[in-house]
Amino acid sequence: MMNSGKPVELVTRANFKFTLNENAISYFTSSGFQDMDVAVVTIAGPGRYGKSFILNFFLRYATHRYSEGHNPDDWLKDLNRPLTGFPWEKESERTSTAINMWPEFFVCNKTNGQKICIIFLDTQTGDERNTSAAEYSCIYAICSMISSVLILNVGSSIQETYLQQIEVFAEYGKMAIADSGVKPYQQLLFLVRDWRSPFQYPYGFDGGQLYLKQYLDSESEDRKAVKELTSPRENIPNAFQDIQCFLMPRPGEVATYGISKEFQGSLKGIDPKFVSNLGVLVPKILSPENLIAKTINGQKVNVKELYVHLMKWVDLFNGPTMPVPTSMFNATVEANNEAAKENALNWFKEEVSKSTGKNYMDEEKLKKTLMNLENLALKKFDEYHKMGGSKYSQPHRDSLQLTLKIVRENCEEENANLAHPWAKLMREWGNRMCKIGQAVGFLLFILVVNDFLAYLEIHKLNEVAGRKIPVMEFTFAATLGFILYVYLTYE
Repeated sequence: MMNSGKPVELVTRANFKFTLNENAISYFTSSGFQDMDVAVVTIAGPGRYGKSFILNFFLRYATHRYSEGHNPDDWLKDLNRPLTGFPWEKESERTSTAINMWPEFFVCNKTNGQKICIIFLDTQTGDERNTSAAEYSCIYAICSMISSVLILNVGSSIQETYLQQIEVFAEYGKMAIADSGVKPYQQLLFLVRDWRSPFQYPYGFDGGQLYLKQYLDSESEDRKAVKELTSPRENIPNAFQDIQCFLMPRPGEVATYGISKEFQGSLKGIDPKFVSNLGVLVPKILSPENLIAKTINGQKVNVKELYVHLMKWVDLFNGPTMPVPTSMFNATVEANNEAAKENALNWFKEEVSKSTGKNYMDEEKLKKTLMNLENLALKKFDEYHKMGGSKYSQPHRDSLQLTLKIVRENCEEENANLAHPWAKLMREWGNRMCKIGQAVGFLLFILVVNDFLAYLEIHKLNEVAGRKIPVMEFTFAATLGFILYVYLTYE
């Protein structure tokens, strides 16, 4: 339940280094979620503008509809309920940088029967005075890479600074499009808080789109001659598949940040216009028909595959400056191929388990089945929409093939142990007898050598005495003993 949990630090930053919380992997590899398609809703932006405050209403909707199964039309009916979820009361005092994750993953059952897991991320940053432009760019880049919807929460209006910070990593989009023809990032939503000109551009999506179109117009006379103004307006649309804008009114005097210490986030203390627009904004993002599944290179990824990519991306941003687009591309390619390999290997293991069971299977039939599944797993890897071409994918394919071979051989060995209730015992007995045979053979060899030495000694004595010895008989016995030793030893 939403009001019983606390956010989990997913990514932290200190001394120019981003660190992925290793304990968070358990959420992404949980058997209940790891194979589901995933939608990631992230809110980012400078401090002091109520990011966590508004994200908690997204949590409330998801809890009401997906966890508790209530009528989605009733999610704003309780006017006295305090606002819980991500801590929001002291947002302006934060100075550290982090990406926090809500520990409950929500499951949406779409009308076509498909299940999709919903993850919420909240970014923690200081305000513009305590956070560098490079740090904002890194946070925005990581969030854009991992999210299906990135909400950029800004105050009063969109600023040039925000566009410039986004453009820094939007350059990577050119390489991604050249490789696959697909824009790398999905939806970017500018959420403009405390909008002051509703008569010029009305609240909501309609007014927001008009405002955004005017603001991103690179052909206006006052921008055409200035590269710093035209460049982000050309590059950002080429990096995101969809860009939208929503204009939000002020939440009211009681709810305005810092006005009332007694305010607990209940709707009765919030301006009705704000509540009304919440009723439009949140379902537009989270209702089943609008929910956007996370894709990379045009291919849907599941929860576990998303974590594989996140590990590569976080490592990429460990430095005082933004990585170059080539590094971003290579990291994504590497993660993409790792996910393809993991996907094929997991499929192979599941199919082997289904096909073989726990009973003995005819060895030839088993071998044929496993080889067929191995070929299908490699085909699955080949058909996965990977970036970078065969130059990048071949080493991963070779590694997969080796792993599949090991799994196959282990399976064949386990099956052999099931051949007959007495088979394992007989093999163990045979192994012991072989060791005994080797010992006997060695003993015979010693006897042969000893007899040969004795023969030489006797031969000398007999020569002195003038007597003959049965050379042929002795040679035959010695040869037979040696052959028996060799046979028992090497069989």
